[in-house]
Amino acid sequence: MLRKKIQYILWQKNLEKKIFKRRRIILKKKKRKVFSSYKFNGGNINRIFFSCELNILDKAGFIQDNHIARVINSPETFSLKENFDGCIQFFKNIISSYILGNGNIAINFEKCSISSIASFSLLEIFIRELLGFKYKYNANKYQACEKEIYFKHSILDIKTNKYLHSFFGLQLPVDQNDGSRYLKLDILSGKKRVYYENTKAVACSKITEFVNKSAIEAGATLKKEGKHALDGLLGEVLGNAEDHSANYSRWFVNGISFSEKQFDVDVVDLNLTIINFGLSMFEGFENTKQENETNYNKCQRIYENHKLQFSRHSKFEKEALFTLYMLNDGISRLKYKDESRGNGMMKFLKSFISLGSFGEKDPRFKCQLNVISGHTILTCDNDMKYYKKNTRDILSLNKENDIHKLPSSNYLISNLRYFPGTILECHLYLNKEYFNKELNGNN
Repeated sequence: MLRKKIQYILWQKNLEKKIFKRRRIILKKKKRKVFSSYKFNGGNINRIFFSCELNILDKAGFIQDNHIARVINSPETFSLKENFDGCIQFFKNIISSYILGNGNIAINFEKCSISSIASFSLLEIFIRELLGFKYKYNANKYQACEKEIYFKHSILDIKTNKYLHSFFGLQLPVDQNDGSRYLKLDILSGKKRVYYENTKAVACSKITEFVNKSAIEAGATLKKEGKHALDGLLGEVLGNAEDHSANYSRWFVNGISFSEKQFDVDVVDLNLTIINFGLSMFEGFENTKQENETNYNKCQRIYENHKLQFSRHSKFEKEALFTLYMLNDGISRLKYKDESRGNGMMKFLKSFISLGSFGEKDPRFKCQLNVISGHTILTCDNDMKYYKKNTRDILSLNKENDIHKLPSSNYLISNLRYFPGTILECHLYLNKEYFNKELNGNN
């Protein structure tokens, strides 16, 4: 009888605890709703809630008071290749305004006339990181922040609005629905993990399938051997992105293909980008120059020869030239650790230029592959690409096909602003008639 009485008292106390706990939760929710804010902690940055990527951006000067605005206008040219400095400033404005500013922010694309996959991929990554910051902040603070981000369409460019629709769900204006279709690769990410958590293998499989579905839309398909080859190349490139990432940071892959009519020609406009945060290619190479002395000295000798050719109208930064050297066969900042390193990126670029060979037939549809790292943008296309010399693949970016001569300033550019990491941006066109005529029976 006494045991039953004790059990009943304990049950009653537990019930009371549950009731009081539920009341406290309801009361807390009501108070949080009343005391919601549109500013994070009075403007003081809570770096403990930053992701690794936000910390990297913070150290690179992306979060400052002088970048704050309530309405943030996109550049007219929202392309890192064409307007690197303007895009970087745009991203600084967004990140700073969200974290340091007061109130909701509007991202206005009304005057945007050109867009690219790398720019929109970075925007998607940054907004995801900001929303993650907001979630962590609200989970640990009594006064919740209800700040929101809104978008405005472009009034000049349908493709920009297609990006806004496919990346952020912004409804496409009715009069701009031209019947084209798109295939979006859901953003993928990963970082160094133990072998049984290898996210690279899963990502490679998804990217290969994305490329294959895009090719099928253009009347071709990757054969089994082609899928394996592309999967292997992607594995090398993602491994490279992982090795160059800062500790605990992630690499990202994003892509989209549009099946549409351009210049009255049916094409599949295929776009893919791979992004990592950390040191630039040049910074990483500089940091290992003592361990990697033999490899580094090869590049230094070419650089000294290039310096002798500088003139008032033709001059290149050391970072830009070393980035070019590093994309050549056998050059890698990790060569001293592994002799097989130094050709993954080259194979990948060659394969995508081959896939975009329709641009050789019709110059309106040139493929373009950009390597964006630090202050540097390096470009390959159907006109300027790798060539064979003494069984080696060489990239010199000049018409002479000579690594000892200066590259073309249109294909190797240095910028004032800086991106903390490396971006590989691929843009090419697939055409059904071209595949049927030129590639029938090939792999």
